[in-house]
Amino acid sequence: MIPFNKVAISSIEPQNGADVWIKNCKNLYKGQQIQNGLWVLNDDVGTNVSGWYVIVPITGGEIYTISRKYGKDESSYLVLGVFTTAEYPANGVKKVDTWTTSSDGKKITYQTSSNANYLFIGVAAGNSGQVTVDLQEKALEELQVEKGTEVTEYTKYFKNDVLIKDGKEYKSTS
Repeated sequence: MIPFNKVAISSIEPQNGADVWIKNCKNLYKGQQIQNGLWVLNDDVGTNVSGWYVIVPITGGEIYTISRKYGKDESSYLVLGVFTTAEYPANGVKKVDTWTTSSDGKKITYQTSSNANYLFIGVAAGNSGQVTVDLQEKALEELQVEKGTEVTEYTKYFKNDVLIKDGKEYKSTS
């Protein structure tokens, strides 16, 4: 077996001649369906039929930036807010970190506590007549959750992979 000289870890193809590319997705939002029926309620997750959200598993103690294409300029129902929980969010589950909202509904940077395991991301607020299927799609369009404080170019979620250079191409090991 030939030893590998360089290993690259990134979401885009390396340009440094790496023999091994650990291709990882920066977008932690895996395309989960928008859900309805929960929202922030004081120190807990509470029921609210006007709350539309997604839940993203995270590693606590990190800073995350949440961004998307559309916001309040397109519809006042397109809110963007976030809080964390240690347990999977359900009615009555305690919050870990406080509810924070975005002024434009497009971007929010959020510091999480070490015991946080889930981001509860509120993406729209309104009854089902106001938050139509079209608006639900806009609420999730180009939704990206990434570690760090910067918004980077949108990348649709993909499964992490290990690729080996074979000639001029990288080939998956899976």
